[in-house]
Amino acid sequence: MEDIIDAIIAEIQELVDGDTFFQTTLPIQMIHFDDPLLVTIDQYPYIYVAPMQDSPKNETMGRAGYDRETHLVTVGICVQANDYFDGSVEEKPASRYVVRAAHKIKRHLRRLQKRGLPTTTGVNNLVVGGTNYVPEQRSDSFLKLAIISLAVDRQYQNED
Repeated sequence: MEDIIDAIIAEIQELVDGDTFFQTTLPIQMIHFDDPLLVTIDQYPYIYVAPMQDSPKNETMGRAGYDRETHLVTVGICVQANDYFDGSVEEKPASRYVVRAAHKIKRHLRRLQKRGLPTTTGVNNLVVGGTNYVPEQRSDSFLKLAIISLAVDRQYQNED
């Protein structure tokens, strides 16, 4: 699963590096393997890609068979809401930016749904699932999070 997460991080990094929204409005400081939870104030906003579940789908017997697994992964966009406070409006701009960032990441990853991840072997399918928007309090920071669910199917040669 580690190579799948690294490939997803590389795809998101490609988007972040080439998109003006991420360069100007929501400058991502880092893309982490899993959520570090404790970061300094200057490390916001950040994105993390975390493993959630690794489960066998089906297996075939014998040396010539293939095993299939489904890997569940989440992509989190973490923004400190205080950084985007604007007293002149009656909405929270951080929420709007998190929604826009989640949409851009989902659209970028959807193009891989039928092709799989280019830098990994055996990935048959990548399904971009739903997004949960979760406010969270961490120490003195009020955060806005978008958590995108991904399912990655992988087929590989039986190792018996």
